[in-house]
Amino acid sequence: MATGCGEEETVQCILRITDIGKESLEFLAPIGGYEEISLVSLEEAVKPLVPILPAVQSYAYVAKQRCKNPADELTQDESASIMLYTMGWKPFDKSLYFVLNNILRSPDRQQKLEPWFLFLRLFLNALFRLPSLSKTAYRGIKLDLSQRYTEGQTIVWWGFSSCTTSVTVLKSDRFLGKTGERTMFTLQCQSVKDIRKHSYYPAENEVLLMAATQFKVMGCLDQGNLHIVQLEETRPPFPLLQPVPTVVPQSINPISSAQPKVEAPKSVNHRSCVFDQDTKISWKFSGIEKPQVAWFFKGEPIPANNRFQVTETDDGTSTLLIRQAELADQGDYIARATNTVGEVEAKTTLNIVCMKPVINTDLNAAIEVTKGEIMTLKIVVSGAPKPIVVWMRDNSELTFNDRIQVTTPTGDDDTYTLTILNVQSEDQGEYAAKISNIGESLKSNKCKVTVSICPLRGNSINIHPNARWQQNGLTVAGGNGKGNGIHQLSYPLGLYVDDDQTIYVADWSNHRIVEWKSGATSGQVVAGENGQGNADHQLSHPIDVIVDKERDSVIICDGSNRRVVRWPRQNGTRGETIVANIGCVGLTMDENASLYVVDERKHEVKRYRRGESQGTVIAGGNGYGNRLDQLSCPQYVFVDRNHSVYVSDCSNHRVMKWEEGAKQGIIVAGNQGQGNSLTQLSNPYGIIVDQLGTVYIADCWNHRIMRWFKGATQGSVIVGGNGRGEQSNQLNEPVSLSFDSHGNLYVVDCRNRRIQKFNIE
Repeated sequence: MATGCGEEETVQCILRITDIGKESLEFLAPIGGYEEISLVSLEEAVKPLVPILPAVQSYAYVAKQRCKNPADELTQDESASIMLYTMGWKPFDKSLYFVLNNILRSPDRQQKLEPWFLFLRLFLNALFRLPSLSKTAYRGIKLDLSQRYTEGQTIVWWGFSSCTTSVTVLKSDRFLGKTGERTMFTLQCQSVKDIRKHSYYPAENEVLLMAATQFKVMGCLDQGNLHIVQLEETRPPFPLLQPVPTVVPQSINPISSAQPKVEAPKSVNHRSCVFDQDTKISWKFSGIEKPQVAWFFKGEPIPANNRFQVTETDDGTSTLLIRQAELADQGDYIARATNTVGEVEAKTTLNIVCMKPVINTDLNAAIEVTKGEIMTLKIVVSGAPKPIVVWMRDNSELTFNDRIQVTTPTGDDDTYTLTILNVQSEDQGEYAAKISNIGESLKSNKCKVTVSICPLRGNSINIHPNARWQQNGLTVAGGNGKGNGIHQLSYPLGLYVDDDQTIYVADWSNHRIVEWKSGATSGQVVAGENGQGNADHQLSHPIDVIVDKERDSVIICDGSNRRVVRWPRQNGTRGETIVANIGCVGLTMDENASLYVVDERKHEVKRYRRGESQGTVIAGGNGYGNRLDQLSCPQYVFVDRNHSVYVSDCSNHRVMKWEEGAKQGIIVAGNQGQGNSLTQLSNPYGIIVDQLGTVYIADCWNHRIMRWFKGATQGSVIVGGNGRGEQSNQLNEPVSLSFDSHGNLYVVDCRNRRIQKFNIE
């Protein structure tokens, strides 16, 4: 048999043996649905796959031609089905094994799997006919996956898992190599299949683990950058991969073929069905004269009704469908096939399984929710019949209403959900779920829910995608000309709006931070106003400000002093430098009290975790430029709930998103050159991102505020955009923006020396 070779072989083997990172490890629904389908040729088996894999028929033809003399007493079609699985083609994500395993690893696989049933029936028939071997096998990946595997944990690999029996192969530079972060899996297998005689690429000592193989994590060992995870194959109490009735080719006897015959190796089998689920029993019969089939249960004919239905197909298969199986349905089912020559029986013993509740995914031990947000608790519980879940808070059963809602799973879903809209302080407490069915009960973990007030600049506001704002703004701070009076502002820049609509403004030219209460006609200085200077009681051109509620302080970008300072919010007389020697222009904080600071001069954003003094570059840092890994005079920063960082890349006239851990950013707005069309920005400054990923931008030199929906190629003007001016519907170089808890929009109108409020309609 000819084989693949060279670089292509290496690439394909690496892809199959190192795709462990795609395994979810969670307990998904068992794999099945194909077991009652008749065997067909490989050509027929791949026909339903053509819309999914356009090239599959060509590769199936090649596989069939290569397998004219199959090993291990397999048929040509069976051997070719294994070879087709091992073959890869470009693009790699259109190869059969790649697409099949992605579906098997998907929680919502059932409908996606249906076109694969004919192929799976043939492929599994071939694999089940191969002997199951007890072997030590290896897999690996050039990543650190050790944190996903805990000693004593039971996990399932849902895809067909290619392994090598040679650790030397795995250590070669083509696979793991000897440097960098690597995870090697040592597998004690009980049912591995040796497919080398049927593989298109046999040179890597490849063996195959069946889909839905269950393992127990026996231990994890770290040796520098090499992480070793030891797994031992274990047998689940019930099959996670439904077996097929293995068909072995038999020579045809012209005399005996006239009589009815069971087309299976044995005329007796056993099936298990979960209580309240549907199940099918199928037997295929043959004979020169097609036999008639009758079904019996406990010796009595089965009447046709809504729960018991019999269907026949032209190939001689008779199928008994039992709907919503009950305990009384447990026992022996006989399919009796009769023709004028004789009769034959096939027996299936059906076992009805009642499953006590099992918590597959428990509640988190603790979560923190921001007031006004949506809180969702999920627990995944299996059992038959489906368990009843009662939600508790502080040991009292919850009362449900329009704000507090639950969902109960249907079908194959096992997820129970508690949702609380517009979370309030009284929703804080210990949550748990009481679970029961058929006399069995248990309790979930307790989840401590803490309700906090959002510490960030509007990043938890939920804004309707069709929201509109009044076009004439109200002046809520400043607007009384340039000056240093307590009722005046002089080139205001940064803005923070508190929950009670108190406004904090970085009053740049007055070297101070001013607090304006809602409805006030003048402000109150909370930091600075001791003259321009670098002493700890002075500021010099402050650019941005946020409030740290946990420490009741304000954090300030002290621009000309190249420092970030913390100043007590109540009666503070001096500040404390928390970051020094940084060209700070914008800052924000996440829920973990990590501080994010924009360094305009170094064209980067740094994150400072609590207690850190050096910080870590998490965006930019690769010099001035317009590549995706660069920034050009960045100004303001925003951090969303997933710790993705949004940066106003001012001189590149775009807004960039850097996902946590990313090496380069994603363009989310602009990047069409400087201009005033709806696809362009001109020196963007302040940015806010809502719960849907919509970006709100202070488009400074276009004197407007833009809304840019997630994935959009252009934005829309929500306020301003009426030319530079001082009318209530105009702006003059807006530099910062924020929302209050009601969705009202606040804009720093820098050149007009005022803060404008645009009420939501």
